[in-house]
Amino acid sequence: MKLPVKDTPEFLVQSQDGPAVRNRCGKRVNARVLWLSESLDLKKGDKVALVAASDQPTIETIFACLKLGLELLLLPEAASPEELEVLVQKAKSILVLGSAPMLGIPSHQIPTKPEKVEQEFSLDLESKVLFPTSGSSGPSKIVIHKLSSLLEVAQASNQVTGLASGDNWLLTLPLNHVGGFSVLLRVVLVGAKLSIPDRQGLSSLSDNFSFFSPSHISLVPVMLRKLVDSAIKLNFSVLKAALVSGDALSPNLSSTAVEAGIPVLTSYGSTELGSTAFSNTIDDADPANSSYGNPLAGIEIKILESGEIALRGPNLFLGYLGEAADYSSEWFTTGDLGEIDSDRRLSIRGRKSRIIISGGENVHPEEIESIARQVKGVKEAIVIAESDEKWGQRPVLLVRVDSTRGFASEPDSESAHETLEQRLLRKLKEGLSGFKVPATVKIVEEFKYLPSGKLDYRS
Repeated sequence: MKLPVKDTPEFLVQSQDGPAVRNRCGKRVNARVLWLSESLDLKKGDKVALVAASDQPTIETIFACLKLGLELLLLPEAASPEELEVLVQKAKSILVLGSAPMLGIPSHQIPTKPEKVEQEFSLDLESKVLFPTSGSSGPSKIVIHKLSSLLEVAQASNQVTGLASGDNWLLTLPLNHVGGFSVLLRVVLVGAKLSIPDRQGLSSLSDNFSFFSPSHISLVPVMLRKLVDSAIKLNFSVLKAALVSGDALSPNLSSTAVEAGIPVLTSYGSTELGSTAFSNTIDDADPANSSYGNPLAGIEIKILESGEIALRGPNLFLGYLGEAADYSSEWFTTGDLGEIDSDRRLSIRGRKSRIIISGGENVHPEEIESIARQVKGVKEAIVIAESDEKWGQRPVLLVRVDSTRGFASEPDSESAHETLEQRLLRKLKEGLSGFKVPATVKIVEEFKYLPSGKLDYRS
């Protein structure tokens, strides 16, 4: 595929005097292609794994693998040696690129400063990229995508976010997740800059945002909260779009972010959908609107009788590793329950797998969590199922208190003597049918998050 740009993106990296623009990396990518093909004897279709570190040598090597037409498994950098070995063996990779201490599997360190080779930059559309899913609500799998489908999504996403040549996207999500990997393709398609945080230097999201002054950024809600908490020292005037996905975004957090000057674009997608399938646009972003916007170009949707969302389009994955089914031209049932309004805007009711059956009635945890997150003093909320002798199951609400906006210090006149638990139960009883009201509210200090920043509902 000949890309509609002259070369790969410019990288912005840290320097003592501010962001430094490095030359476009096309010549170094070409040198890495020679390293892969001549030194490692790799050819089109070979299966390799790569430890997906968010640094310039790794990103250049990813492009080289895609130019050579390899089948590339992206490994999570934070995984244990045992977890890495399981993934590599499952994918039948013949070698690993990057630092991977695994017994019995050849691994090769990625060169830090390759020579430059003059050659036209292109990518092989037949390349395959394999993503281990996060498994936030169930067992993890390995999802297989053709590069062509991922580029389709990236191009449609750029139309929504308004990414253009000269813009600057701050890399915040891990590259072994489709949400992080897709940023590489978005910037390539328009010739934008890619800001790569130096993990040996600045550490916090707010520091990196201040340092690089990006025009675009990808976030999960917990990251958005961190930016909001640092809003007083940040300048969001240059930010064109903050694409938020991965977990439900509470109306309170969305409104607070927009008031701080963050242009929030809520989006819906998954690994199987190539990152983004629905999104609000820059023009229609509205914190009061709880929908996920309209489908990206070419995506079809239908709501099944069960209420489950089914999608079809050029963005779909090929299938799961080890399973025979081909999803690329079929309807894919997402496991999410949702609704489409007359303007084709998508609203999500929750995950089908998270439904709690209490006394024969279906309880959607997300409905309870949405109300709880709007209560003053609540930073995060999760609903779990608890066995009950009478009802079979009952919902239990776990909440994390927002210490920076403490409940006890700022009670309102309506409920000056309520505890947080009492206020939560009152609000839930006002907004829900009786069988949906949690049997118990528990205050917890921390929730467990996945490396992607999404809540781990299994913990």
